[in-house]
Amino acid sequence: MFSSGFQSKFAGLPGLRTRSLAIRCLIAVLFASATIGGVSPLLADDAKSAAIVIEGAQAMLATDLALAAPIAGRVTTLAVAEGQRVSENDLLVQLDDRRARAELAAAEAAAKAAELSAASDVDQRYAERTREVRMRELEQSIDANKRYKNSVTATEIDRLQLVIDQAGLSIEQARKELEVAEARASEKRSLLKMAELKLRDHRIGSPIVGSVAETMVSAGEWVDAGTPLLRLVSLDPIRVSGFVDGRQYGPELKSRPAEFEWTESLDGKETVTKLQGEVTFVSQEVHPVNSQIRVWASFRNPDEKARPGIRGTMRILPATGEAKPLGK
Repeated sequence: MFSSGFQSKFAGLPGLRTRSLAIRCLIAVLFASATIGGVSPLLADDAKSAAIVIEGAQAMLATDLALAAPIAGRVTTLAVAEGQRVSENDLLVQLDDRRARAELAAAEAAAKAAELSAASDVDQRYAERTREVRMRELEQSIDANKRYKNSVTATEIDRLQLVIDQAGLSIEQARKELEVAEARASEKRSLLKMAELKLRDHRIGSPIVGSVAETMVSAGEWVDAGTPLLRLVSLDPIRVSGFVDGRQYGPELKSRPAEFEWTESLDGKETVTKLQGEVTFVSQEVHPVNSQIRVWASFRNPDEKARPGIRGTMRILPATGEAKPLGK
């Protein structure tokens, strides 16, 4: 860094060489922190147009589910074994549902009875018909009195009017009772749905396509609500994690296309496998020492060649690139 003349001129100054060595070490440390994790620093103008290469990126599970018992009960069937492949809604664990089935049958009968009661308007129609008949009798009595004075007594007319009023009140009462019956039928329908849901809770099905990583119960065992039953994992898609320089990159990396490749040795031959995906997560936390931030990318992995734990090279491609959509 210094010319020979400059060095000879100031060679006698105390500590000069020591300070020069410290400066060189500091520069080396800063450069190393900028390139840690296999990411080379880029100029700001080139950051968006150049691919970001991350060496040593690690594959990890994107889907790792621990299923627990939704209700208390006795395990009657453990339908899967560890390592078994499962499809969505496949039976995993069956709890004893005999009581739940009986409760469902009772709820269905109660709901049916309530529906029949709500659909019956016999009392209302009878009251309406009674009022019509009594009103005609009253009109005939009034007409008779007009033709023949006092042919129908005032007491009889008052009685007919009372019967008509009673019929009107009976109609009102029948309508109210019909509304109550409809509300009761709605209540019974809700109870029926609750019984159906309760019965459904006794069957634990797979929410994903994947494989059984671990079983934690056995047939005949009693479990409480919340007891862990088993663990499911899925390798498609798979997540790959790495680090980039947080001073150069940030949220703009999300949704950018990405590639992940790694080398495996099969039968003595090295094979390179490459997956296509996109960046799905960019951390907002910058490491205080090396200024790195974590990024995740999701990759289609239909053949499940990429397994959790493998390391390889991830490339985050320019924003103008296109990645194949996940799941297709």
